[in-house]
Amino acid sequence: MEIILVLGLIIILFIWAISINKTVDNNSSEKSLEKIESSIPQNILEQEYDDLLSKFINGELSEKFNTNLILKKNEKLIFDVPEVSLCEERSIKIKGRNQGFSIRIMKGVSYRFGGFEAGMEKKVVELDKGNLILTNKRLIFSGKTNSKEILLSKINTIIPLDHGIQLNRSGKQKTEYYVGTDVLEIEMTLIPTKEENYNDKIKWKLTGFEIKKMIQMLLREWNFLDN
Repeated sequence: MEIILVLGLIIILFIWAISINKTVDNNSSEKSLEKIESSIPQNILEQEYDDLLSKFINGELSEKFNTNLILKKNEKLIFDVPEVSLCEERSIKIKGRNQGFSIRIMKGVSYRFGGFEAGMEKKVVELDKGNLILTNKRLIFSGKTNSKEILLSKINTIIPLDHGIQLNRSGKQKTEYYVGTDVLEIEMTLIPTKEENYNDKIKWKLTGFEIKKMIQMLLREWNFLDN
């Protein structure tokens, strides 16, 4: 019996030692990854980011998008992203008693509900899926059952999400959500000089923050041309 206990103890210690080694190796690899990701100087990242947005605004990347949009006079394509969800808030009748809960309604958006008995709750639901298109004049959604055309000057507020935007505009009471823009991913190659040493490839995704910034840049361009 004692021999069995000793052998059992040795096996347990052996397994514990292996798990510690794996943990150390994992931590080492994570730190190495962090170093690689942060090896590019911040000022270079910011410059490349600004240059990329400028290329979008100037229409230099329009040829990369397969679009069916008919452009109007003096209109240029900024981007055309497929598989974007058009969502809106809806009031839904609920029954029963609850002490409160949180619902994740989509990527990047969630609501917290307090206790209730019977009543109504607001929920964001998907209405359609289609292409979200930005030009220097319009924001367009082209789906299977819904089609929307929004002049940039009619947009009142844009709340950026990690995967899209929340938008309010003139003449429309309900808030609109356009979710899934991060399907657009661009890999940028940065070439360091001889004196610099950093990882030369980074991936960039189209989030609500970039969309908001592009629209702001386009509106500023409008104001500049008007003046």
